[in-house]
Amino acid sequence: MVSIAATDAASGEPGNAGQFTVTLGAASASNTVITYAVSATAANGTDFALLTSPVTILAGATTAVIDISVFDDLVVEGAETVTMTLTGISGGDTDIRVDGTANAASVTIADNDAATLTVGDVTVNEGAGTITFSITVDRAVQGGFSVDAVFTNGTATGGADFANATQTLAFTGTAGEVRTVTRAITDDAIIEATESFTVSLANLVPVTAPPGSFTFSDTATGTILDNDAATLTVGDVTVNEGAGTITFSVTVDRAVGGGFSIDAVFANGTATGGADFGNATQTLAFTGSAGEVRSVTRAITDDAIVEANETFTVSLASLVTVTAPPASFTFSDTGTGTIVDNDTATLTVGDVSVNEAAGTITFSVIVDRAVQGGFSIDALFANGTATGGADFGNSTQTLAFTGTAGEVRTVTRAITDDAIVEATESFTVSLAHLVPV
Repeated sequence: MVSIAATDAASGEPGNAGQFTVTLGAASASNTVITYAVSATAANGTDFALLTSPVTILAGATTAVIDISVFDDLVVEGAETVTMTLTGISGGDTDIRVDGTANAASVTIADNDAATLTVGDVTVNEGAGTITFSITVDRAVQGGFSVDAVFTNGTATGGADFANATQTLAFTGTAGEVRTVTRAITDDAIIEATESFTVSLANLVPVTAPPGSFTFSDTATGTILDNDAATLTVGDVTVNEGAGTITFSVTVDRAVGGGFSIDAVFANGTATGGADFGNATQTLAFTGSAGEVRSVTRAITDDAIVEANETFTVSLASLVTVTAPPASFTFSDTGTGTIVDNDTATLTVGDVSVNEAAGTITFSVIVDRAVQGGFSIDALFANGTATGGADFGNSTQTLAFTGTAGEVRTVTRAITDDAIVEATESFTVSLAHLVPV
């Protein structure tokens, strides 16, 4: 009888050969030729060296050995088997038969390959609308497999900043195969820091390869670059000097994540800080809502000086953000504060009576309020019952005032001491052609 046994049933990659031994119950005087069939989950000639029937037990011998020479491929696969079944005697002693109870044996080929899955980091602008990750397997995998892409919050929030539904990826199993997963990202109108989230792999399900042959612990970071910018504006304000205060409004046009603070800084124009208006710097705190307004109020001085409208400016400086990048802000706008003067000055000319023999007559012109920069005005003479040029000097005279309150300027004119008996005579002095500095 002829039987077969796996004398080395545990083979494996790379190069660990298996072995079958075909045994004859007793030695024969002639060669015994035995036919066999090979069935396998491994491929004959691909996973191991090609086996071709028959095998011969030489005359006088009782055994023949069939080696399974294993090829070291680069495919991740399960353990494979080679089964050899004796099918008959094709040469030799015709009395020799195949043992029907020991006519088949199997050798197992263990795999030595492993696959690694990697996920690439991705950075996109918020305005892109989507973010796409690539998942790559480095080795061929027999039968393919599936794996889940799972999303986890970082500084970006799933459902708000990015879509975070898990997705199952199916791989056919080719080496270097890539599968992609794309998720929508939200293009909001909020100024915020760069945000990120992670993608990891889970729930690997191979078709035939052993799960333990995979490494899929890699994670990738998805980075969303903010594309928003905020502009701060300061409104111009005009108030009457008598209002006592002036209030500026500072507005941010966009929402700002985490809020921010900024200083309102005052600079002299024609108005002087500390004299005409309060000029201490003030820090304004914004919570970060779109269209948010903060106001800054300063006292203004209601003086008694007649002066031109005066101005000063408010600018913004020293921005401090909580989370948003400072480079996303524009705050170069300035606001102008205009103080409208509420003072008026009155000039009066006093009446004067003199004796004809005095030789001159002098009028006093008085301004009741201080006048910034001073001014000039003409004294004009007009006949009454007295006649200019005959009874009094009547040339126009320009009077220059420095601008102090209560300031007096005088104008003197000669009068004629004639020898005529006549009634008391009069003339008038008026003011014209005011020229302020």
